Amino acid sequence: MNILILGATGRVGSQIVTYALHDRHHVTVLVRTPEKIQIKNDKQNKE
Repeated sequence: MNILILGATGRVGSQIVTYALHDRHHVTVLVRTPEKIQIKNDKQNKE
């Protein structure tokens, strides 16, 4: 499933990203400050 997460650097957003990646979904995130992303993924693609 493709999932778009807005606010992925917040408390709730980061948990949703973690769960979605764990369930092997394709995740796209929108954040104000990309440097705050703490989650690393093998298939990470920065555009």
